[in-house]
Amino acid sequence: MAHCCNNFCQKILNIQNGFHSSTWSLGNPPEEDSCISMMDTFEPFTKTDIRQLLNKSSNVFFAVDLMLTWLVKDCLDVLISPITNIVNESLYLGVFSRFVKAALVKPLIKNHTMDCNILNNYRPVSNLTFLSKVIEISI
Repeated sequence: MAHCCNNFCQKILNIQNGFHSSTWSLGNPPEEDSCISMMDTFEPFTKTDIRQLLNKSSNVFFAVDLMLTWLVKDCLDVLISPITNIVNESLYLGVFSRFVKAALVKPLIKNHTMDCNILNNYRPVSNLTFLSKVIEISI
């Protein structure tokens, strides 16, 4: 199992090393003047837009998620304003909280006919948190 983790960690390092040196790393946001583009024509989502996205989303829950999807849906009347604000601010500023970036990464075999003993036959799949899925869907 450790070999499998090392294999995926090395893949992530290779991807990170492929980025231009000026690319900022997670947790270290760029200086304000280093932003390449801004969403200056950004039209904020309404509560109705976000409510529709949330109602369409699956109730699947992952261990890293701080928000139980079914519970958020049950309490949507109370939570719709803060969730809408978080989505709009994240998209407008291009900055995402650390808890939104959290993911549970699992290896998934690329094709069921491939040899499961060869690590390169797997790809990492990220299960995102509920809120990050909402932001992703809204884009």
